[in-house]
Amino acid sequence: MRLVLLLAMALLLLGCAESAESVEKKLVEVEPTKTPPEITTLPQHHSWPSMKGDESSGMFYPSSLPRKPEVKFRVSRETYQSSLLPVSVPLAEKDVVFVASRQKIYALTPEGETVWQKDFYDMYNRFVESYALGKHLYVGTSPTGGGGSAAVVVALSKDSGKEVWRAEIGEAGGKVTSNMVVFDGKVRAGTVDGIISCFTESGEKLWERKVDGIVRGLAYGEGSLFVTTENGKRLYALSPSSGEELWSYEAEGTLTTPLYVQGMVITSSYGKVMALKDGKLLWARNAGVRSDSSGNSYIATSGKQIFAVSWNKLTVFDLKGNAVGNFTLPEGEEPGIPLASEDVVVLPTKSPNAAKIYLLWRGQFLLDSFKVLESDEVWMPSVSAAYGSIYVAVRVPDMVYRLGDEEKPEIGEINVEFASGSLKIQTTVKDAQSGIYRVLLFYTQNSEWVSKDMQLSRRYVMEPIGGYGLEEEQYEAEIPIGGKVEIFVAAIDNAGNYAVSEIRAYAVE
Repeated sequence: MRLVLLLAMALLLLGCAESAESVEKKLVEVEPTKTPPEITTLPQHHSWPSMKGDESSGMFYPSSLPRKPEVKFRVSRETYQSSLLPVSVPLAEKDVVFVASRQKIYALTPEGETVWQKDFYDMYNRFVESYALGKHLYVGTSPTGGGGSAAVVVALSKDSGKEVWRAEIGEAGGKVTSNMVVFDGKVRAGTVDGIISCFTESGEKLWERKVDGIVRGLAYGEGSLFVTTENGKRLYALSPSSGEELWSYEAEGTLTTPLYVQGMVITSSYGKVMALKDGKLLWARNAGVRSDSSGNSYIATSGKQIFAVSWNKLTVFDLKGNAVGNFTLPEGEEPGIPLASEDVVVLPTKSPNAAKIYLLWRGQFLLDSFKVLESDEVWMPSVSAAYGSIYVAVRVPDMVYRLGDEEKPEIGEINVEFASGSLKIQTTVKDAQSGIYRVLLFYTQNSEWVSKDMQLSRRYVMEPIGGYGLEEEQYEAEIPIGGKVEIFVAAIDNAGNYAVSEIRAYAVE
């Protein structure tokens, strides 16, 4: 019995000693020795290559846009000197923005400074009708005096504006009337006399195809070139390589410019939104959707939803044709052609004395609005998006805006707790213009930087309007620690701006 008691006491003393030893282990902050790595986990950015958006002509920017942007440049009529195209939108690549007037093409920096300009009226005796980006900048034109001259497509160097090649398109007296689309290394455009032409990007004409009516809308998807015409009831699907007709669909009324999304062609007729596949009607919904005199539909798609604009309302449909929400404008405001991104819809409007854009979360909830013009004569703004910025063009006076977000997220105080061989890190993050894309904790493992996503401390049943991080949110993460570890936090917003905290180093002793 005595032996048992002695053994029990010994074990108790040993446990106390081990407990005391574990209690004595503590976390101490030491001097960091490493430098932060490059932050590469940024949201994707994309160009805006043609007047009606991407290859699918869906007025779609396939990434995120700022929720509450600021003006980054405003270039006025004094630069442009002549009216912008009625349906012109700025085209943009990473380091240059292209803007067209009836007479000129301008290349601007993202800060709004002029890089070069090309005067088509003086140099070619022609008007600019359409343009698109590919290997070069392609410009579709019309003769200023009409008559016997055919339309001409001119390819310009994007860097200098110098002519690379030019080629006639269509019949004598014609002009380019469609949007231009560039894909698979080829350029397609349509004319007033119903001719669609296809060129290589080096200027070789590959084929021409004649359809009924004035060619207005071109879209591309899954191996087909889709075509609609002004006052035409037929949608054509042509082979992009030969111009051969693959199928066509005839509606009861005039069809507007096509959009391609998820295997379907979206168009409208007599106010109905219509979805077609392989020449067959999948569904049609009466939404009172608008179109302009050139046959442009007031529709955009995000790839997951369809946004259709009537005289006072934007209606949101899913891809099966179910109405899932809407946004109604104030009385007296008339909506224009919307632009969709993955999360924000940009809706241009005009009233008797002002032009404005609305920024709508998922097309339904107001995030912000911006008045681009206040005047006695107001034209509808046109919009595009590229590299996280929104571009707005208005007429009379001619003016182009870039709206964007270049502010870094705000990282609050970082709290570190040590328990059970792990570090628990907490911090607050906020980005009032674009919301938070990701918050990453970087830490050293075998002397190398690794990262993990920090999680929201507060759980949401539904994503808040505008996304996470427009208001201050708390984020947390936990990592194991043995000897020494160095850490820092990187917060990335939806516009691609990021902030990093200072590096801290800890050791367990």
